[in-house]
Amino acid sequence: MTRWITFLFAIAAVTIIVSTTLLWSRSHSTVSATAAMPSLAELNATAGVRRLPVQEIGDQSLIFSPGARR
Repeated sequence: MTRWITFLFAIAAVTIIVSTTLLWSRSHSTVSATAAMPSLAELNATAGVRRLPVQEIGDQSLIFSPGARR
């Protein structure tokens, strides 16, 4: 019985070490990938946001009237 408990603890320890190592290595790759991401101003300039037409928002008071709440 003691051998089985020791064996299970060894398996659990190995699993924890492997998962921690994998998560640690992925976190470093994520940081390096986001560091190369351009700023929001650069993305807007690249996409030509200034050339888009101004969108008018229609009056939706008939659809969502204030008196319709229950």
